[in-house]
Amino acid sequence: MEQNTEKLSDIVNIIIKRLNERANRKFVITGKGHSELIERALAAGHTCEDLIKIIEFKFNQWANAPSMRYYLKPSTLFAKHNLRRYKEESEKYFNPLLGTPNQEEKNKTMSIKSYYSWIT
Repeated sequence: MEQNTEKLSDIVNIIIKRLNERANRKFVITGKGHSELIERALAAGHTCEDLIKIIEFKFNQWANAPSMRYYLKPSTLFAKHNLRRYKEESEKYFNPLLGTPNQEEKNKTMSIKSYYSWIT
């Protein structure tokens, strides 16, 4: 059980760290609300990669819109009522069979696999 808790906390750490990097924010990894949202998403069957893709997609969509950049936060990105829709949108964005972003957007987005390949 302790090993699973450690692994879960590592995943939460990875997700919050990436969100902080992209949003230029300082969400605390120990923030109970943030951790609970991410843990619920993982318990519902979403993966670390799914959540990172959501961060990347929404960052690319909202980064240049000051009124939307505020919403690059766990309570928006991982809220139950947004999560399924954001996941579907990010899957379309990253799946070449469902449509690809233009080259400029691709250059802005770091490869998801390369970002956290060190954890596997």
